[in-house]
Amino acid sequence: MFENLSKKLFATLLILSVSMVHVSAEDDNNLSDTQLHAVMGIITNLILNSPNAKEIALIKIEAYASSGGSSATPTIGDYQNANVVGVDTQKLSAMNEAVASALPTQVDTQVELQAIVDGLIVHNGTTYGTVISPYTGIVWLDRNLGAERRCTTFDDAQCYGDYYQWGRNFDGHEDLVSGTTDIQAIDVNDVGHEDFITADNTYDYDWGNTADSSGVIRVSHWSTTDGSSVCPADFRVPTLDEFKAELFDSGSANIQNRDNAYDSFLKLPSAGLRNRYDGSMTEQGEVGLVWTISLEHTGAYAPYWKSSNVGWIDYYRSRANGKTVRCLKDYPDTTPPIFTSDDNTTVAENQTSAITLIATDANVIIYSIFGGESDSFDLNATTGVVTFKVAPDFETLAIYTFTAKATDASGNEVTQGITIEIEDVDEFIVYNGTTYGTVISPFTGKEWLDRNLGAERVCMSFDDAQCYGDYYQWGRNHDGHQERNSTTTSTQAADINNAGLNYVINSIDWASVDSDGSQRMVNWSATNGASVCPTGYRVPTLTEILYETTLASTPVNGHLDAFDNFLKLPSAGYRRDNGAMRNEGSAGYLWSSTNELPPSYASPGHSDYLYFTGGVADYAYLGRTYGFSVRCVKD
Repeated sequence: MFENLSKKLFATLLILSVSMVHVSAEDDNNLSDTQLHAVMGIITNLILNSPNAKEIALIKIEAYASSGGSSATPTIGDYQNANVVGVDTQKLSAMNEAVASALPTQVDTQVELQAIVDGLIVHNGTTYGTVISPYTGIVWLDRNLGAERRCTTFDDAQCYGDYYQWGRNFDGHEDLVSGTTDIQAIDVNDVGHEDFITADNTYDYDWGNTADSSGVIRVSHWSTTDGSSVCPADFRVPTLDEFKAELFDSGSANIQNRDNAYDSFLKLPSAGLRNRYDGSMTEQGEVGLVWTISLEHTGAYAPYWKSSNVGWIDYYRSRANGKTVRCLKDYPDTTPPIFTSDDNTTVAENQTSAITLIATDANVIIYSIFGGESDSFDLNATTGVVTFKVAPDFETLAIYTFTAKATDASGNEVTQGITIEIEDVDEFIVYNGTTYGTVISPFTGKEWLDRNLGAERVCMSFDDAQCYGDYYQWGRNHDGHQERNSTTTSTQAADINNAGLNYVINSIDWASVDSDGSQRMVNWSATNGASVCPTGYRVPTLTEILYETTLASTPVNGHLDAFDNFLKLPSAGYRRDNGAMRNEGSAGYLWSSTNELPPSYASPGHSDYLYFTGGVADYAYLGRTYGFSVRCVKD
């Protein structure tokens, strides 16, 4: 626009000059005073009414906004001419991006432009603008951390930004070409190097598991708003709920795919991720993932979007993966959490489950306990699960008290007095001639018998023969066959409820009836005391066994872990389909009540079990003729 104006002015002056020369040449007396004054008046008027440098700069900047950034690009000099202070080489690109995305009427004065540049943020070498949510009114950075610019497409590589491991500092690892190491960090606040930490096995989902397995330290760090963390001063990493309010909830952008994510006010790219296995980049331009500070078991929640679907869990949520980060401005939160859990409870003696503290708040909550008998308890600060360090004894102390505190990410806190009464219960269970105690799972809260069926005592070691117990054929009753030295027969039982006393030797099944195992599954699931387990107890499903062992937060990865587990599982070996004993003292096998693996793996006459040996623990299926250990769970 201003170029055309300059050309018109030049053309006008040129015409006037030619006219003056022409008049002078034809008129011997040259111009009259009146004519000369008229011409000079025209020239003076044109000069006085021509745009000055400030107006020309504002016209150019306004044109840049009108064209969406496709006209002549404003320079630092243009902003200086417009009397805008603070636009330098570091801020120029971000300033022009902001102008290009604005309406012309929002950038046509020095005051409006100054407000934009004053809102630019420089942090860790990157300049950011801000955007305001049309749904929540919250202020967000206009690009991912480390991004060169605001996205122009969903697969714009210049707007991907850096790839942070969850909860980690700006220390160089976030650069997509940083080196790698497989050594876990011993200090999550100061890793001491800039390498990306790989974690390539199923247990090692974290880059600093031993230093902060709960994630509490890193939640606190990424919630910091003083500029010492990954986000600029006054900004922090958002929670899952804050992202959902912008992207997924009713009344939000309600994105359904990666195109919607880019079209949202946040202009989110599909930047892919840096893989925890080897540090390689994957799915750039295909999938978008962005970290939150919200914990999820051994991982952390990360909203994601693909070509045709979206979500926020179960998609590469390992803390060791490198993902993008988008910061929001912290807003004053003066509302404390609210306790919704009871302030008193009654629990049985001789077990370790106490109470689960539950409080609600818009942000992440951290629990703590103090006073009274608080030293008698362990607390998971993120889940609120409180357990006894030592199983309580009614005869020793019948009532425990302490004070619970819930603190949110803004430091708001609330307290609640807690009273736990201990119930006096029968100390032992006697069933089929064996005496049992009980134990409570620290993982699921379920109650289990403290030893295998038929065992003389709780295990003293993994190869303690006195705790091996009996060896049951799958689904069969307590009829004498389970004794390790019972006699054998090759004749299959025709009645599963009256199979005789002998151990049936057969390659697949001990019964010629109930080929699909459904009747025996019902039998072992009974809780009336008529099956192999005491009244109120039953044989567990495969899933129940796995959640206490291989899938527990402290997983079983071999026979030593099995003994260290709260169930004190021994390496009792097994009795083969020919009646011979195998692997005593080196491996353990535990039947479940589950009839078979999923159909694609199922095999007739087989049922599911857990096994553990050496450094391996897993589940499998085998013929029902085999004699394995059995451990009962309370229904």
